[in-house]
Amino acid sequence: MTQSLNNNGEIMRAAQFSNSGEGNSSAKLIKNLLIISIIADVAALAASAFAGFGWAYIIPIGSLLLLAVVSYVFLTRGNLIPAQVILPSSLFVVITYIIAFPPGYGLHDINLLAYAVVIRLASLTLGQRGAFAFTFLIILAVMGIGFAEIRGIIVSPTSSLTLPISPVAISIVVLAIAFIQRALINLLSESGERAQISEKEVIERNQKLQEFSSN
Repeated sequence: MTQSLNNNGEIMRAAQFSNSGEGNSSAKLIKNLLIISIIADVAALAASAFAGFGWAYIIPIGSLLLLAVVSYVFLTRGNLIPAQVILPSSLFVVITYIIAFPPGYGLHDINLLAYAVVIRLASLTLGQRGAFAFTFLIILAVMGIGFAEIRGIIVSPTSSLTLPISPVAISIVVLAIAFIQRALINLLSESGERAQISEKEVIERNQKLQEFSSN
């Protein structure tokens, strides 16, 4: 009876240690992402100021920097949720704003490539469901911008190049990026599980060898 209670206590302590380790790992990952985001935002803000883009870029990038700092403050106080949500959300909104409004180039803007970073950030902070949720939002934004360009609501130097097939083609690429990322993550997870199983087998064999040698 006493041995059973001891075993249960060890199992509970192991579970608590595992949960604590996972929480610390998530906090460390988000902290590193926030630091990278803050450094990138400062660099982009300085580049926008010196390149003479004006307030069209300075305001959205400055807002992105401010939200990253706020998220970092929440993180230092032990609250992960604001950083998990704000990181991909703010980047998505800022990229959409820069693409859709002057001096953006709509669906022909080079900043469109940054949507791939949004999907990756969402997968790291919110998991695969979050990644696909942002994939859906990105497709909606692409469809909306494409429709606005075709209708003349959004006018840019490249608006005349936007065809009805353009938003559809870009949406297919966005979906492909999301599914390829999911496949890579699943592959890495399977590799990690196989490594854990191999490690467990090695430990069991060593235990059997120790038992055999002691006998």
